[in-house]
Formats: sequence, C-alpha cells, structure tokens
Amino acid sequence: MEAEKKQAGTLSAAASEPTIFKLDDDAAGAIVTVNNIVTMTVVSKDVQSNLRAEYRAGFVQGKLQGGTIKSARDNSWDNAYLTDPQHTFPAQPQPAPSELNKAQNILLVNYFAFLDHLNSSSADGTVTNHLKQLLYRMVGIYHGATRGQPDENGLDFTGRILPGKNYFTAGELSLHYDPDELTFLDVYFINAFNDFFDVLSSSPETCLNGKRMGDFTDKCSAFLKRLDGDIILTHNTWSGFLSQTMYQTIAVNGDWHTENAGSPGLIGSGTDFGYNNKGIMYNETTHRFSRTETRQSGIWTFWRAALAEQFSSTIQEFFDAISIDSTGTYMNGYMLADVKTMESGLVEMSYRCFVFYRSKGGAYEVTTKSMDDTNCTTLYDGKMVNPDFLMGINFPASVQVVSDLKSDDNRPMRWVQFKALRADRFNR
Repeated sequence: MEAEKKQAGTLSAAASEPTIFKLDDDAAGAIVTVNNIVTMTVVSKDVQSNLRAEYRAGFVQGKLQGGTIKSARDNSWDNAYLTDPQHTFPAQPQPAPSELNKAQNILLVNYFAFLDHLNSSSADGTVTNHLKQLLYRMVGIYHGATRGQPDENGLDFTGRILPGKNYFTAGELSLHYDPDELTFLDVYFINAFNDFFDVLSSSPETCLNGKRMGDFTDKCSAFLKRLDGDIILTHNTWSGFLSQTMYQTIAVNGDWHTENAGSPGLIGSGTDFGYNNKGIMYNETTHRFSRTETRQSGIWTFWRAALAEQFSSTIQEFFDAISIDSTGTYMNGYMLADVKTMESGLVEMSYRCFVFYRSKGGAYEVTTKSMDDTNCTTLYDGKMVNPDFLMGINFPASVQVVSDLKSDDNRPMRWVQFKALRADRFNR
C-alpha cells in the first residue's frame, strides 16, 4: 500500500528513491534519478489483449514521466533552433504560430496516412499488429501524462477502430509550445522529431535544386567489434548530454526491450541504442545527406525503428521491419548483433535503396532491396565494413547510398581513430 500512496507523475523528493506508480496488479512501474542518470522500468500484462497491455504500459510510463514530457516537447523545439545555424525553422528561439500550424499540418498528414496503412487490407498482419501495439502505447503515454485514469472503455482494444478523428478532439490534435496542457500531437511530435525535420529541411523552400544547404548536427559515432566468442557494440551521440542518460525497460506480456530513450515520452529509443530479450542488440548513426526525396504520408522511420528494435528476434527480421517503407527521412546505418547466433549485421538506407550486410565471422554477405524497381549496387567501402569490425561515422559505407544521398564525410579522421582504437585497445 505504501507504493500506491507515492504515485502519479512526479519524481521523488530524494533522488536516490524511486517513484513508483501501480495501476493495478498487472501494470506498474518505477523511475529513479541518481545524479544525472534516469532509469525507468514498466511492466504490463494482459493475457486477453496485447493492445490493452501496451496501452496500460504507456499509461504507467506517462504517469512516471509526467510533466517532463511537456519539457521534452519544448526542448525539442529549442534544439531545432539552436542546432540550425541558419535558423530556417523555427526562425526564432520558439516557434511562431504560423510555424506551429505548418508543423501541425505535416504531422497530421503523416498520422492519418499511418492509420490508413494500418487499416489497409493489404498490410502484413503480424507487422500491422505490432505497429498497432506501438500506437496504443503512445496513446497510453499521452493519457498517463494528462489523465487521472486510463480510458479503457473508450478505446477499441480489438484494433478494428483506431484512435483517429472520431476519438481525439481537435484540441488533442493541435500542436503547442509552452502551454499549460499537453496534447496527443505533442507526443507524436516528440517521437517523430527526426523524420519531421528531415521533411522540412528537404522542402522546396529550403533546398536549392533539390540540394540541402548548410551544416547539420549528425555527429554521432558507433562501433561494432568481433572478438573470439564475443561481439562488442557501442555508441555515442551529439544530440546532447542528457539524451544519453535516460534508460527505460518496457516489459509487455513477457516481451521486453531496454533502450537509451533519448527523452521522455518516447515509444522507441530516439538515439537507437539498446537490446531486446530475443537477443538482438543495435545501434545506429544517421547518414549525412545533401539530397533526398521525403514523403509526408509514408511510415516514418521512428515507427519502423521502434518496430524493428522491440520485436525482432533475428537480424533478418530487423531488416525486414526497417525496410517495410522508405520515406527519405531519418536515414540511418543500423549495426546489429544477435547474441544467440553470434551473427553481426548492418542496414544502410537511402530514399530508394536498402543495403543489408550480414556475417557470422567471415566476409559480409551483401544484399539490396530496391524501393523503385531499379538496381542497387552492393559495392561498399572496406575500411568501414570489415569481417572484424563495423564503423559508424554518419557516412554510409554503401556506394549506392552515398551516391543517392550525395553524402559527404564531414569528419574523415574518425575512421582513422577507430582503426587505431581497434589496434591499440582490443588486440592487446
């Protein structure tokens, strides 16, 4: 009973003591901050419905993270301004009403297109069910942060009627900065941040003859090293210090996933670094690009990444999940390791091609998937893709992806430093 008294959306007064929220015996969670490290664990089970279990997990997460989700929304807008030297969008330290309206329209186009895909009779059943689980968790996060009780009577947990215009009010589908309330679209914005700003930065207003101008903040690094009987996988990001200090484990119906969350309010990692209980570990670096072709109405990468990271039991399943669509947004190189088979892999992508590398210790087998029925070459840079290691430096190893994206290696010393690190540290 003590745990039930100490609940609902605020962190503990003592940083070393966890805040606990218990919805009932089947859904509960805890969050604790020690120094700058935030750790959250949520457990939810419902033998009748995965959708209800995910929704309740999201509700607990929303209760535990509370007002920090609103801060994450505002911080995302601030980050967009501060990391764009040209201040193209927003043009001032906080978004103007016209900019919020433009962003709102783009996000709504994407969300309703996503619902249309889930309702399509041609959509793959298993993949669609998993995407619905992620959607219901997002709704749960929103409700947990804004309501006293979950809406278990208003939502359809069969998945036949999804939460759209007939469920949300117009206010819940609006976008804000620094208001007293949080909306569902605000939560969607936090999750879709990278995809959304790629759509904006590749719009005709900001691209001259289809080429993106200016410098961008894709300066994270990733590394995978094969040792005798082991695989080491690591990652860092320049998204900001605190973006690497929040870790969450979400366990739903016995299926769990641990990730570097990036910020409160996320259904996936955000920085794409973590592992699941099926033995898959992953990291990524985002491709630098000067040119891409973005789609507002596709399944944006944040959905596909959360799908791959949470539900994949093999690196082939990871590739299959991440490549169900290509929207030219948030294009990453995902390093993968399967601890069951000791297989390592890499997925790279452009707006038209996916390149898939896999190895059990020897040379990488390379295959491609074309999204426009034209050929994609399997040629790649052997300095970055090697039987012993993989390097992630925001620059694709794939010749095809480099060509499609007109990508440039803005920090060429990184692969030299990685190679020296491999020789000096791991081979002692």
